[in-house]
Amino acid sequence: MPYKVSFPSRVWNPSPLALSKTMSNSGEGVHILVFPYPAQGHMLPMLDLTHQLALRGLTITVLVTPKNLPILNPLLSSHPSIQTLVFPFPHHPSLPAGVENVSDVGSSGNKAITNALGKLRDPIIQWFKSHPTPPVAILSDFFLGWTQHLAHNLCIPRIVFFSSGAFTASVLRYLWDNFDTIRSLTVVDLPDLPRSPRFSEEHIPSVFRHYRESDPDWVFVRDCLTANYSSWGCVFNSFEALEGEYLDYLKKKMGHERVFGVGPLSLAGGFEPMDQVNPNLDSDDRVLARLDECPDRSVLYVCFGSQKLLKRTHMEALASGLEWSGVRFIGVVKSVTAQQVADGFGFIPDGFEDRVSGRGMVIRGWAQQRSILSHRAVGGFLSHCGWNSVLEGIVAGVMILAWPMEGDQFVNARLLVEDMGVAVRVWEGADAVPDSADLARIVAESMSGDVSEKEKAKKMREEALEAVKAGGRSSTDLDGLMRELTQLVLSVLDFPDLPRSPSFVADHVPSMFRYYCESDPDLEIVRDGMIANSSSWGCVFNTVDALEGEYLDYLRKKMRHGRVFAVGSLSPKLLKRAQMEALASGLERSSARFVWVVKSVTTQQVADGNGAVPNGFEEQVAGRGMVIKDQFVNARLLVEHMGSAVRVCEGLEAVPDSTELARIIAESMSGDIIEKARAKELRDKALEAVKEGGSSWKDLDGLVRQLSQLGK
Repeated sequence: MPYKVSFPSRVWNPSPLALSKTMSNSGEGVHILVFPYPAQGHMLPMLDLTHQLALRGLTITVLVTPKNLPILNPLLSSHPSIQTLVFPFPHHPSLPAGVENVSDVGSSGNKAITNALGKLRDPIIQWFKSHPTPPVAILSDFFLGWTQHLAHNLCIPRIVFFSSGAFTASVLRYLWDNFDTIRSLTVVDLPDLPRSPRFSEEHIPSVFRHYRESDPDWVFVRDCLTANYSSWGCVFNSFEALEGEYLDYLKKKMGHERVFGVGPLSLAGGFEPMDQVNPNLDSDDRVLARLDECPDRSVLYVCFGSQKLLKRTHMEALASGLEWSGVRFIGVVKSVTAQQVADGFGFIPDGFEDRVSGRGMVIRGWAQQRSILSHRAVGGFLSHCGWNSVLEGIVAGVMILAWPMEGDQFVNARLLVEDMGVAVRVWEGADAVPDSADLARIVAESMSGDVSEKEKAKKMREEALEAVKAGGRSSTDLDGLMRELTQLVLSVLDFPDLPRSPSFVADHVPSMFRYYCESDPDLEIVRDGMIANSSSWGCVFNTVDALEGEYLDYLRKKMRHGRVFAVGSLSPKLLKRAQMEALASGLERSSARFVWVVKSVTTQQVADGNGAVPNGFEEQVAGRGMVIKDQFVNARLLVEHMGSAVRVCEGLEAVPDSTELARIIAESMSGDIIEKARAKELRDKALEAVKEGGSSWKDLDGLVRQLSQLGK
């Protein structure tokens, strides 16, 4: 289904076409589908982003399952115009009945929940096709990468929202791209990334370490994560001063500028999500009253996120370390069940709270983290380095004491400690138990000493505040995202006067037209030349009547004479490096036999980002693939009008997903599809056209007769 977008200012606007040449930042009329992933650390920042988009006038539908619907209440109260799309949570054999959120099962449930949500593809398509004004784009969480294929099916762009950082996204991209090389290494170097980081095997993101090729559910998860890098756009809850070099890296690797750092979103909020309202207000009052009694920057806040339970040995080591440090602290611990205790998880040791009474306070359950961190008395944050906690610590301007345990936390800790210098590492891992005496020493020295990390944390807070102000980089990126989304609202040119009344997305109109600029004299000459063609005495086309007869007749009618001749039987386009690599990978993984015609590239063209056939590719496909080295309107003609082609990807900027490319190639080559028969039929018609008496033979003969008459 075509989606409406306006043209940019570089538009050739001859009188037959009435095109809008300017756009405001208003999102009025732009409908997007927002699909959050059901985990607190994913949903809350995405709802903050949704709030910002709603403030700017977008029409928004949010997709959730029934038990996650209440999480939207604060957002819906602030924006009654936001619609909800509620689908039953699909069944998955690994999930207990009634589970719809990661909080119900812990992070180990991510694989099953991701796979279960993938079953919503068909219901979404049905809803989309029945909607009177369907979305022009999908904004979905990075755990829902399968929506990239869904968006491709619906012919609309997909924007991926990363609730993790750009550094982690860059690391994951490199890991998946080099999976076969990396998976057996104990130390992983990433030379392609800024600063060339190195990680031990146990410190790379858990989703990569746990991947198993033999498990279809894991294969689906991998496909989801790799599909993200083929998305039309990316949005990060991050900002330039923190991750600018990784945002730039991703722009380079994705081949476009639609990579937006719009955080910290909590600073641009405007409403309190329900999960951030403490049901126990008395607890909030007691905590704040205790903090009011403490000197500035003297209290350590200790919290390891909403999902993580510490093992008994870790809990005991932490309690001893806090007790021996002599530091004021407020610690948050999750309540544990009898079964969890039996499974080895820990609780506060007996007598601990009495021994630290007067300087330490323990909160069981949930705490108002933002309020605590922003209190003047809090000077440090002992954290697992989950991304949302990282941002909340930065916004508060407090030094982070890093104890990463799983997921992306080791990558985040590296960013904070080594790259930014706003954190101190106290321990690593969820298995090895820290020495309590060392823990006490590091905590005491960090909190009492005049360490550089404290000043750098304050400076980073100031840069975060500047980023979200009007004119700041995050604010500018958010405006840029809005401009891109707004341009999706008018994006189709309709041609009702032509046969079959075709419509084309703005980017698919011939580039000679798209790049016309009235202020450029050279392009004015080009435009005049193109228009003058329609006044020519005659026209000759390298085509055949069977392929384009109706358009030849259209031109004869419009030019008011019959001197329009088709005498048909063009040069391959240079692909960018990332596109060439994705196509090669797709062909290799498809197992199909093929002949690939590629254009030879010069050294300068390679330096300009154009691609050559990857080294070793021809050897890897030897025996079934041959490489011969030496467009949008045409594609529509072949795919939609003639039915003799299958569309696999579109555009010079978008990099196709290799897995999706492999699937389409394999299905097209192995299946008995109608396009094959139609291509054969079209070939027969082309051969007939150039034979004596055929349509092209007659047109060429007619052209000669007409030219002969000119000399008499």
